[in-house]
Amino acid sequence: MLEARRKSSTKLYTTYIRKWTEYCQMQNIDPIQATVDTGLGFLSKCFDESDRKYSSLNTARLALSLVIVLPSSIQFGTHPDMVAFMKGVNNLRPSVLIPGTQMMFYNF
Repeated sequence: MLEARRKSSTKLYTTYIRKWTEYCQMQNIDPIQATVDTGLGFLSKCFDESDRKYSSLNTARLALSLVIVLPSSIQFGTHPDMVAFMKGVNNLRPSVLIPGTQMMFYNF
């Protein structure tokens, strides 16, 4: 799956996959068979400890979606709990459209 991504995206994903693997090792959890709650715990930790911005957490979410295999047909990144978490992140750090452009600015 990583081969289908751009090099810049792959580099970002690889960073989060490495951090995810380290987190799982500390928790004694299989990084591939992890639960949604475990993934949310990792993202919450990233959010709390490093003051991660929405875009950074979204990149981490996408990276975990490439790794975590849920028993259902739902992907990690589109699981309802994950969607709710990301909405919460966006509510805490809302996006603002830059006037006269199509670009979003994250207001932190």
